Amino acid sequence: TAADCCARCVRAGSTACNTWTWDPVTRQCWLKKLSNPYQPVNINPAIAFTSGAVYPLQPRYVPPASGSRVNGSTSREDVSRSGSGVSGGGVDVSRSDGDGGDTPAPYCLHTMITSNGQPYMNWQTRVFHATWKKAALEPGSPLRHFTRVLHRTRDDELMHEVPTVRIQPTHAECD
Repeated sequence: TAADCCARCVRAGSTACNTWTWDPVTRQCWLKKLSNPYQPVNINPAIAFTSGAVYPLQPRYVPPASGSRVNGSTSREDVSRSGSGVSGGGVDVSRSDGDGGDTPAPYCLHTMITSNGQPYMNWQTRVFHATWKKAALEPGSPLRHFTRVLHRTRDDELMHEVPTVRIQPTHAECD
């Protein structure tokens, strides 16, 4: 099956296989190693093949042990505001064993946005950040960190309201 073909690619390891193709007519599985597995797919209903790519493992969030505290508090909002890690938590790049015996933790996402610090952009940033904080507090949310990249020559009014890194603009005259 296509699932078995994919599993064979995974077992072969990333140095030998990162893409696979299954032909349901001949029941053949082709394992391939491409320099760029992120190529566009040609979707055509006349093609019976099923192909896939095995992408590198993504870090997964490992929740803190029960009763652990985050920056002296149990609120996840403190994590989003401070941008620091979770005490007792960490990053796990292992896969589920596939037999349903364990469920992989959700992906740990770091949200980054860019801003020029103009009034309308700052209004959008305030709305987005408030919505992000609300979503980050939901059970099972993968949202862990938020960073605004401000490209200006000076700080703006959101510097102490939204986690921000200020970068010198390429064209300072546009500030």
